[in-house]
Amino acid sequence: MIVGHAEHGHGKEALELFEEMCHVGLKPDHVAFIGVLTACCHTGKVELGLRYLNAMSKNYGLEPAKEHYGCVVDLLGKAGRIYEAEELIGRIVADERDGVVWTSLLRACAARGEEETGKNAAERVMEAEPWGAGAHVAMANLYANKGQWREAAQERHMMKQKGVVKGAGWSSIEVGGEDRGIGVFVAGDRTHPQDHAIYRMLELMYYGAGMVRYIPDQLDLGSEVELAVS
Repeated sequence: MIVGHAEHGHGKEALELFEEMCHVGLKPDHVAFIGVLTACCHTGKVELGLRYLNAMSKNYGLEPAKEHYGCVVDLLGKAGRIYEAEELIGRIVADERDGVVWTSLLRACAARGEEETGKNAAERVMEAEPWGAGAHVAMANLYANKGQWREAAQERHMMKQKGVVKGAGWSSIEVGGEDRGIGVFVAGDRTHPQDHAIYRMLELMYYGAGMVRYIPDQLDLGSEVELAVS
């Protein structure tokens, strides 16, 4: 139940249930601690998460596994405590420092513009997942957010050289009316049965936007434009 609450965004309920379990004398196991640490991550309770992590071995005789450390690395990273997160990774057994935990640190670095630590994390991710696109994309976004366009382009070039392809980002929208449903699409998609009507509407919206502010004269609705996001 603790894990279920935590994974579905009910962090407060997960924390309360964990405390109630301990209060009645039930000993939490490794799974319960994954749940409560996940809840701390979702609710941003950094100090509480660190306290739970330390309590595993100190109070309950449980040795934290990489999953527990990974939760707290993610928690620290989201709070901007990059160097503490990197230090915590050092406590994980070397053979168990996989791409998942390094990716958590890398994402935090990309969000905070921590270039040097980000480079180190990206290298570790690439070692664990040599054909993955995530590390290159994260570093390209980090450089782009700092205005380092040459470095960002180099990351994209490295992806092409290695034959690494970034998966397309899909979006969805609920369509009203009698035949209500969920429409799924990707930038530049021309496979939808109503694509002509969709792109006609986009042209009208684009024209309307041009009435109130400057926009480029030419619009290529069929091309995919990739944006660097923070």
